[in-house]
This record gives sequence, structure tokens and C-alpha cells, in this order.
Amino acid sequence: MVDWNDLSSYLVSDFSAIERSPRLVEVPINFDGAPPITTYVSSAIDGNDRQWVSIDALAGPLQSFDLGSVVRAVGDIVCGGLAHMPIQGADYLVIRHGMPIYDLPGDRINDFLIPLFAASHGAVQLQQRFGTPSGGGGFNQL
Repeated sequence: MVDWNDLSSYLVSDFSAIERSPRLVEVPINFDGAPPITTYVSSAIDGNDRQWVSIDALAGPLQSFDLGSVVRAVGDIVCGGLAHMPIQGADYLVIRHGMPIYDLPGDRINDFLIPLFAASHGAVQLQQRFGTPSGGGGFNQL
């Protein structure tokens, strides 16, 4: 079974991700025709002590969005929900998705890529629709 160490090592080695803390990895995601999107993957534990991950794709600075319009737009995005993420004193809007990894077989670690790319693409869609800054921010952009 996959655990957090397996997944974070996979992201660092295969996606040029940066380990920001023992529980947080920053993953640059590239889509054709769009600037890279900053997506964070973090370790989480549910109420039954089972391991999950949280995927947070930065759409942009929170104040650059009309939240009513964004909530309506997110209804068309296949994966994730809206959340707020503070980064170095700034507030960001993210597309968030959670995924259990406690029962993910090691030979199926690539199954994690489906929600990773879906949440990241949702953030790109918001950037394109609402004209937010490319890349969505992140540690390196602040």
C-alpha cells in the first residue's frame, strides 16, 4: 500500500516537485497553452487514523475573484471544491480535492494523477475565465 512517504517521493522524483515540509509538497503542473499551475499536495489523517492527501491547486489571490461568480463557475468543474489557503500572509483561492491513499496499492500510485490533474485543471479554468495571474501564486511567486 502507498503511504505519504511513497507519494511525496514519487512527486519529487517524477514531477520536479519541491518538498516544502514533511507533510507538504509543491507540484508544478503544466497544461498545453497555459502557464504552470502551482498545486500543493499534503498529508492528512481522517478520524479513523487512515492516511489521505489533500490536493490544493491555486487559482489566484482571493481578492481578485467575485466569489458569487466563482461558486457558480465551479459547478462546471469536474473535481474539487473551493477553499481558502493562506500563504505567507496572503489569501488564495484554491480548488481542493481529497483522496484516500491508505488502500491505494503501490502498483497503482498513478491513480493519484487523475484527481491531481483534475483539480489543477479546474484552477486553470478559473484563471482563464476570471483573468487571474498566471501560476496562481505560490511560495516562489510571493
